[in-house]
Amino acid sequence: MGTLVLTPATDRADDPAIEQAAAHLRAGELVALPTETVYGIAARSDSETAVARLRTLKGRDADKPFTLACPSREIAFAHAASVPATALRLAERYWPGPLTLVLPTPDGSTIGLRVPAHALTKRILEVAGCGAWLPSANPAGEAPALDAAGVLAYFDGVVDVVVDGGRAPIGQASTIVRCDRARLEVLRTGLLGVDDVMRVAQRRVLFVCSGNTCRSPMAAALLRLALARKLGVEPHELDAAGFVVGSAGLHAATGDAVSSGARAAMARRNVDVSSHRARRLTPELLAAQDLVLVMTNRLAHELRRLAPHPERVRLVDRNGGDVVDPYGGSDAEYEHCALELDSKIAPIAEALIP
Repeated sequence: MGTLVLTPATDRADDPAIEQAAAHLRAGELVALPTETVYGIAARSDSETAVARLRTLKGRDADKPFTLACPSREIAFAHAASVPATALRLAERYWPGPLTLVLPTPDGSTIGLRVPAHALTKRILEVAGCGAWLPSANPAGEAPALDAAGVLAYFDGVVDVVVDGGRAPIGQASTIVRCDRARLEVLRTGLLGVDDVMRVAQRRVLFVCSGNTCRSPMAAALLRLALARKLGVEPHELDAAGFVVGSAGLHAATGDAVSSGARAAMARRNVDVSSHRARRLTPELLAAQDLVLVMTNRLAHELRRLAPHPERVRLVDRNGGDVVDPYGGSDAEYEHCALELDSKIAPIAEALIP
């Protein structure tokens, strides 16, 4: 018997074709669905029979997981043991859309989650009221089907239902990103490239002082250390964990070395800042930050006037005080500044990673 082809006239829940497709999915049948990327074959996730059929059809072993398609972010995230901040930022920007997030599960494994942007599939998943594995509609080694005719060319009489939603507009598989508390990894690119993913997933924090040779490089090094400890990674691994912490100076002479006093104060904390070189704050650098932390009220006032997002400019001292510049001072003055920064960095790290 041939595959049933359904063509919904609308994306309303009461459209007969949508109700019929959802009923077939609920009954444990294989239903090919359109997405914005490619067509996929949906199987009810809690039906052993449906999943076994899907594995046979895809030629996929039991140890190779499928992606779970969900109608909303809330439903998708309910399947994860935790949702790292990187995943939250990516989902807020790209869901519904061409992104699969691989997240940790309560049993210590992982699960691939996706919220498709295609209105028909989103509605069918809502009406069906059950989770659905949704791998691409193609035999192993073949290109994914981009329309209903392509699905039928591969699987006529093998899948039970095809929902004809027209041609998939993107025409390539979703980007897959694995996120856990300490690491973000792009496993496969699609429409979204690595740069797109990292730009959205990473939180950028910039410390700003005047010359970028004393206070701001010390503060940046201390925050990197604090965040790395909270995440259980090395400071040089922070970028992959979703944080880019830097520093700049409003009046810096680009290329100047860190001051000897700052270098010595950090060395006493087993932190090497000797490779730091000053950089001048530019409008582009300022605009790219999620959080700008400044040392004095005067500097905060000046940067809020220049910044496209003035609400992102905040004092390092949450109580509203200034951090005094130790430039040209004694080792004791640098140590006092470092101790002051120590006390102010801890609540900043806690706010960034509760």
